[in-house]
Amino acid sequence: MTLLTIYGLESKDKILFQIVQHLNHTIDTIEEESIKNDLTILNYKAGLQAKNSGSYESSLQYLNFALNFLNKEASVENFELYTDVILETAETEYLLSNYERVESLLRLLENKNITNLQYIRKETISVRLYSKMNRIEEAVLAGLSGMRRFKIYIPSFCFRVIFALFKELLISIILSIKKPIWNLFV
Repeated sequence: MTLLTIYGLESKDKILFQIVQHLNHTIDTIEEESIKNDLTILNYKAGLQAKNSGSYESSLQYLNFALNFLNKEASVENFELYTDVILETAETEYLLSNYERVESLLRLLENKNITNLQYIRKETISVRLYSKMNRIEEAVLAGLSGMRRFKIYIPSFCFRVIFALFKELLISIILSIKKPIWNLFV
């Protein structure tokens, strides 16, 4: 507890890893919920730092600790942290080629009310995952799902595509020359 008190939640570099490793070994003796929540955040930060430095195995250990610690009550209390931990864990698992685990982690977020940024991250991970697994149709559907969230639609029929392109072409011509439309065809 002394390390956490001295350095706080904003610890940097090696000291963060030392604090987290020390506290992870003493988790069974910690009774205060606030300290356990702080430890979850520290594990999340250590996981991010390890991932950013390319140490994916270490990152996964910290992130899994944070994910396992976020029980159902904690995930309801701090749903944004819970979602961020799942997304970071899924991305790290992807980087380690553990594709089945990535799919199971992303399924935890289905039908959940997550922020737009988290939704885009989820769909981006899905697109990369399915592309890597050569499941192209699922990759395209994941990408379209992400676009649909922001009301960006791609027409699916050839006629609609041609019509949409023609409409855009006509509008751009009109706007570029700033003449009345009846003068365009003279």
